[in-house]
Amino acid sequence: MSNVSHAINKTLDEILKKDKRTILLGEDLSTGGIFNISKGLYEKYGKSRVIDLPVGENTSLGIAIGMAMEGFHPIVEIMYADFLFLALDNIWMHLSQLPKVSKDKINLPVIIRVPYGSGNGDGYQHNATLYSIVFLIPNIYVFIPSNTSEFKQVFNIAHNLKKPSFIFEHRSLYNMKFRDENKKIKIGKANLVAEGNDISIIGVGLMVNVALKAIKKFKINADLINPISLNPLDLDTIAVSVKKTKKLLVIDDELPLQSYGNYIIASLLSKYHLEFKAEILGYDSLPLPYNIKKEKRSMPNENKIKKIINKMLKS
Repeated sequence: MSNVSHAINKTLDEILKKDKRTILLGEDLSTGGIFNISKGLYEKYGKSRVIDLPVGENTSLGIAIGMAMEGFHPIVEIMYADFLFLALDNIWMHLSQLPKVSKDKINLPVIIRVPYGSGNGDGYQHNATLYSIVFLIPNIYVFIPSNTSEFKQVFNIAHNLKKPSFIFEHRSLYNMKFRDENKKIKIGKANLVAEGNDISIIGVGLMVNVALKAIKKFKINADLINPISLNPLDLDTIAVSVKKTKKLLVIDDELPLQSYGNYIIASLLSKYHLEFKAEILGYDSLPLPYNIKKEKRSMPNENKIKKIINKMLKS
């Protein structure tokens, strides 16, 4: 068993070793980065392969895009998801659209690592999610792994794609240990984590683990679907499940209003013409409390999952 932090570090090491064009970019990477993900890589590969950048997210993305245009394969870290708004200009204008505008003469093999999520007592400026915004931007892959095996595979998939890719990393997963799984990930194919007939549950990242704990603890008879990627999104697997159960619960590390679950629900109605009950379980409100105990109480948890499912099954 290994934790997620070690799995990412080891995978980055392997990618740097096999591909001389891969460059790591970000703040404080030479000292391991704020979450120690790049620990030891500066000493091993030097300042030309692991590059410290000043604070400035839009500049960081601009540098990565420029390097990609020159044939490099940059992996850039945005220290906290909250700061993605500062980089949206380059994400929207260039990362998303430049390859298409150039009729694919320009390729941008950029991977953006985004630590995200709440539950760590870091205050409202350091607990955002924002993948529900990024996945709506066209021509960009968006991955949200939930365990060590998924993280290892997703980084290699994104590297081999040679296309703009976001990898969102819930910070509460970094120190979690998981057994290595042999199950292979397919791009755009969801993983059915648990099977049941009463309700369909969807979660990504940390929420997959929260939902699975609830299912086991309360013996919930549910399909648990882990999309792994939001772009591409495997709506077919979700539709098959919802057609069977007639009930859908999306558990998200986000306000329900901002959740990717709204897109899924709308798609199931407009594309698949399904009739079903749906709920989104997310934060109680924003901003989340700074106090870590109050913050955790504002997030989805096993008891909240049980309560909302009981309500849906009775109605």
